[in-house]
Amino acid sequence: MLRNSYLLMKSQNFEFLRTKWPELAGLGGFAEAYAHTDAVGAIAKLRMFCEQVVEWIHYDQRLPRPYQANLSDLLANQPFRDVVPEVVLSKLHALRKEGNKAVHGNVGNTEFTVLVLTNERLSTCTTTRCEDTRGSG
Repeated sequence: MLRNSYLLMKSQNFEFLRTKWPELAGLGGFAEAYAHTDAVGAIAKLRMFCEQVVEWIHYDQRLPRPYQANLSDLLANQPFRDVVPEVVLSKLHALRKEGNKAVHGNVGNTEFTVLVLTNERLSTCTTTRCEDTRGSG
């Protein structure tokens, strides 16, 4: 049960995802809560967020998966690149790279984390075709 405690983290920017994707809302909430006090942990959660979005797009669009289905190869997969806007792809790659630094090098940048958090909501809406109940887009 403790393993999924991040599902309970409330979010300022990702709460609209909770009914359909509680894991994404929880990961976003965790990253928001720790952006200033634990940038490494926040970036690691954002990378997990990125991984889940990429996996969901592959599943939802019934895209063929590359031989090695790691995040880098999933992002580079041409069928994936064909359905995701370039601006979103670049953000996903940035999350992957910073997430690798955080997880493998224990390096985290608070400014990057805050920037991602303020921009990731729009990217999530773009890639998941979500409906935002707050009325802003």
